[in-house]
Amino acid sequence: MANDLKDAWKETGRGLGHAFRDLGKTLVKTGTKAVKKADEWANRDDNEETASETEDQ
Repeated sequence: MANDLKDAWKETGRGLGHAFRDLGKTLVKTGTKAVKKADEWANRDDNEETASETEDQ
């Protein structure tokens, strides 16, 4: 009985470890995508300003 309980906790720990690992990967991927979108947004503003300056000349 004690071994069953110990094994159950081991399996629970393993499951939680995998869940947190997967959560971490998802957060990193989400952060990466957010940074790329922010960079595109920032560069879009720069490109629009450059295009406006070129048209004005």
